[in-house]
Amino acid sequence: MGLNAGDLEKVQNLKHEEAYMRIRAYYSDFIKKWNKLSVSEKSEYIFGNGRKSSVDYVDKSSSYLQTLKIMPSIDDSIDLAKNVIYKNLEYSYHDEDDYGIKMGAYADYIINTFNNGNFNN
Repeated sequence: MGLNAGDLEKVQNLKHEEAYMRIRAYYSDFIKKWNKLSVSEKSEYIFGNGRKSSVDYVDKSSSYLQTLKIMPSIDDSIDLAKNVIYKNLEYSYHDEDDYGIKMGAYADYIINTFNNGNFNN
């Protein structure tokens, strides 16, 4: 399932640094909350929302998050976007932050705007 028609409109004209910082902040907050959940609450979050990830997969993503820089280069932003789309962080692709923007919208915007739509390099 992809993004809705209006999702990408919400992120137009953001600098890559701003999109990166919003993604980073969302996932950092998410992991803090995640670490406080019981095993059954974690399972409900994963399986109750129809996600294909496992609890261990989400647990392991915190290692990746700890490597993120505070101020990113364009390459850092592109790497983070790829992780949201199809790697370590894909479990929250459709989750929205406090701005009402999906993580996938930020990620797709970064790839399309700053990497010419190329997911492979």
